[in-house]
Amino acid sequence: MMRSIKQPNLYFRSAYFIDSLKAKTGLTFTTIEERVRREQYEKHGLQAPATETVRDYFRLKRAVAFESDIRNANKFPSWLMAVEMEFPLTSYAFFHPLFDLLFSRVESSSAWMKHFERIPEQWILEVESQGRAELAAEWRGLNASSSKRLHTKKSSSQIDRLSLVHLLMIRTIYREVLFEKNGLSSYFKRRYLLAEEELNSAVSENSLDALFILLALTEEAALIGDAKRFEICHSAFLNSLGNIHEYEGCEAIAAKILPYIHHHLNTQVNLRQYHFTDIEGLGLPVTWKSTLVGERLFRNDTDQ
Repeated sequence: MMRSIKQPNLYFRSAYFIDSLKAKTGLTFTTIEERVRREQYEKHGLQAPATETVRDYFRLKRAVAFESDIRNANKFPSWLMAVEMEFPLTSYAFFHPLFDLLFSRVESSSAWMKHFERIPEQWILEVESQGRAELAAEWRGLNASSSKRLHTKKSSSQIDRLSLVHLLMIRTIYREVLFEKNGLSSYFKRRYLLAEEELNSAVSENSLDALFILLALTEEAALIGDAKRFEICHSAFLNSLGNIHEYEGCEAIAAKILPYIHHHLNTQVNLRQYHFTDIEGLGLPVTWKSTLVGERLFRNDTDQ
């Protein structure tokens, strides 16, 4: 009996990454595996994962390894990082913001609390030769850091939900439409245009990025309590959701992810509303509130 990836979070990330990798490169499993092994491992004297292990990634029998082997990071760099080195920007599919929104971020094992993951010097030299000096400097800084990064499992709820939605939006190509830079600083602030205008670019595209933006806009509208915006965004999202099977890289996940999306809509995306009891006595001392409410209840009873 063929085993499969049990954790939904890792299953959907791995499946979307593998299908996207094949679609974007136009290459077969054999070609991809051989090229990554030759160029990113053997060329630098590093040990690559077994071919059958990589084959299991493509068959979705095991989750794509996204962190290095903890026993010897310089000998066993993660296969996902190696693929990113060989095919730049392809790892974005594994770390897609839709999965962060639905399942929370992926985190390294707690064992990394005691072991600092080092990025192979050969890879740093490689990105330098490609003219990516900033990335090389960042990696050297991580390796040289005396402080250890804590990789225990963290919940995305450590920041408020609205900020999380906005930060995930900024990671997409729609950032320029939805946000604007705050002067010359590195800060972004939300640019609220008409809902129809913000939706325009996303509804015309068949991609997981577009679907995510529609869901994020829907959740944002619910969080800020904008009923009209929520109605418009929610309708546009549901219309696009029906086409998910047509999106690049979604062949394996299209049908299986729908229940998780609907569960998210039903449990996390609720339009903010306020009952009149929330307002009754608001701003008054507790003793006033209890007395006034009691007095009004007494009058209502006697009037009846």
